[in-house]
Amino acid sequence: MAELTNRQMALLKLIIEEYIENAEPVSSSYLTKKHRLNVSAATVRNEMATLIRAGFLDQPHVSAGRQPTSIGYRFYIQNLMDEESLPVLKEVAIKQNVWNNRYEFDKLLKSASIALAEAIHMLAIISTEDNRVFSSGMVNLLDHAEFFDIEVARAVLNMVDNYQILYHAIENKNTANVCVILGEEFESESLYPVSAVVKSFNCGSKKGYVIVIGPARMDYKLIIPSVKYVAGVLDEVGSEW
Repeated sequence: MAELTNRQMALLKLIIEEYIENAEPVSSSYLTKKHRLNVSAATVRNEMATLIRAGFLDQPHVSAGRQPTSIGYRFYIQNLMDEESLPVLKEVAIKQNVWNNRYEFDKLLKSASIALAEAIHMLAIISTEDNRVFSSGMVNLLDHAEFFDIEVARAVLNMVDNYQILYHAIENKNTANVCVILGEEFESESLYPVSAVVKSFNCGSKKGYVIVIGPARMDYKLIIPSVKYVAGVLDEVGSEW
């Protein structure tokens, strides 16, 4: 993979965060004006061209702006993202909902999926290795333009209904730390606009996964700490058993 200069990394971060927020390809003139960059739009275009050749960005049409590729997102997550702390009120709401159901395992997992979906407005799934699967927040996907495409929406619904499809995508990943599955890592092309953020948990003798599914341009700096927190709460509950 090509090594990026500091300026290229700064531009890549700006482009990805703009695209995450607006779901619109980002142009050099827009970027230069909005962020008052001390370089010309032509210089930004040249740097964008370099980022395209290196595989970090894509240009859907000749006259369009640029948008991140799965390589770009992964580089952003690993090297550029400023991970946020989960707001205290969200932490309290999640923990209270989960803690109140700590003595019944199925209710515990269902409440965790509901609390996570409500906190981040995405699709949340809590699953175990013996194929208990609890999901919440499917309707939240309709807030994102990617799921207006019926084939993308159908592919996600199919993945939720047939958990083995999702399990196959994550079974060989290192989920002890947060794992992000993107683009071509899904076998179905219809899932290329989709991302899954996954972390494993141990709840007593039960092992499983906390999973968030949303668009590839999801707000990772909030989603990742949310997934970590819910997995941590389930670990904590399990330590009491």
